[in-house]
Amino acid sequence: MSRTKLLLVSCILTLGLPLGCEKQAATEETNETLNLCKATVNHVSELISSVGGAMGMSEKITAKAALHTSIVKCESEGLSKAQADCILSAKNFEQFMALGSCEAIVSKRPSWLNVPPSPQ
Repeated sequence: MSRTKLLLVSCILTLGLPLGCEKQAATEETNETLNLCKATVNHVSELISSVGGAMGMSEKITAKAALHTSIVKCESEGLSKAQADCILSAKNFEQFMALGSCEAIVSKRPSWLNVPPSPQ
C-alpha cells in the first residue's frame, strides 16, 4: 500500500471513529427513551383499564391506537427519568389522578398525559 493510501485510510478511520461513536451513543439514548416511554405509557394504560369494565372491539381498537400514538408522542417530546418515576410510582387509579401534583410533571407536563392539575 502506498504511503498516500495509508494516510488516507488512517484519516478516514481516525475521523470516522468519533462520528461512529457519537451515532451509537445517540442510538442508545433513543432506545433508552423509547423503552422508558413504552414502559410508562403501558403502565398508564394498565392503570386506566383497571378501572373500567370489559372493552368492546371498537374500544380495544381505539385504546390500541391511543397507546401507539402516546408512545410516539412521548418519544418525540422526550421523558425525563423524574417524570417516568412519578408516573411509574402510581399503583392505582387514585394515585394516577394525583400525578398533577408531582413536581416533575408540574414543571413539564407530557402532552400525552391527561391528569387533572394539582390544586393550588
